[in-house]
Amino acid sequence: MISEGIAQTDTGMTDGNIVVNPMRPSALMPPMQSFTFSGTITAASPTKSARLNRNAVASTCEVPKICDIFSTDAFPYNQHSFTNPSSESVCIEVILSTLCTEGNVGFDIYDGSFDPSNICTNYLADPGLSSGVPAVDVMLSYELAPSQTIVIVVFDVNQATCEIGGGYELAINGMFPAAVPTLGQWGLIILGILLAIFGVVAIKSRQFTFNKA
Repeated sequence: MISEGIAQTDTGMTDGNIVVNPMRPSALMPPMQSFTFSGTITAASPTKSARLNRNAVASTCEVPKICDIFSTDAFPYNQHSFTNPSSESVCIEVILSTLCTEGNVGFDIYDGSFDPSNICTNYLADPGLSSGVPAVDVMLSYELAPSQTIVIVVFDVNQATCEIGGGYELAINGMFPAAVPTLGQWGLIILGILLAIFGVVAIKSRQFTFNKA
């Protein structure tokens, strides 16, 4: 029997396609970017063999967690990959919102790939909670290494009608630094500037010659 979810406010209990979007409210300070994924868990979704303990303790950039399996069963899931677009480490927020108020879903984060038969392999982070009923947003933060790829696994907790087919949205918020031009890009930039200067000089020379004539 799969137990009901724990809402985010129950802090004293132990459980047992990518688009750049405008910012939602966040604990981080601007400027930042927000990337979102949307999806739906269906009856045809693959299943994973277990889920983690909802101990009401979220992973943070400052304090990571260890993998702590609570129960084994068949939990339908979807997975989404995200790669740090910068060459610097970035503290990201990951927020899961279910589109069905009676849907109970959760998520975990993995490094590079996910093994549904061993959910501790490549484990990185979890929010310590599922969305609960009625549903609330759940979130965590994680220090994303330069160019690191993570896999976010969104899963159904109770396999209820609302959760299967109800839909969800994932938001990844981070203060990603602007890309610094490479040596080749700097060369093209300088060449463009020089050509512009030569063009201006040539035009001025022609005007001077014409006026003199």
